[in-house]
Amino acid sequence: MSSKIPEARKILVDVLNNCNIDNQARTMIEDCLPLMVRDSYKRHRASATSRRMTAELRDEILEECRKNPNAQTKVIAHKFGVNQGRVSECLSGLYDHLD
Repeated sequence: MSSKIPEARKILVDVLNNCNIDNQARTMIEDCLPLMVRDSYKRHRASATSRRMTAELRDEILEECRKNPNAQTKVIAHKFGVNQGRVSECLSGLYDHLD
């Protein structure tokens, strides 16, 4: 859907330039014109919500998994402030390169 703002701005500028309008109406239109611009979309990256994976954190997670082999990854993740996927990645050896 395209914006009609440029068309509306053009009409208002034509009214200002070509119509006999009183000063109060002219001032109101001139005050509105700067408001009639479409803000460009700015993509914002979401902030990180979990801790950065370090060798120490990986070792702590693996130690917790060894101590409690029946613990759910969700519980371990919550304990260390990471998401469940990070715990699974530690267990699968994805972070072995951190040494």
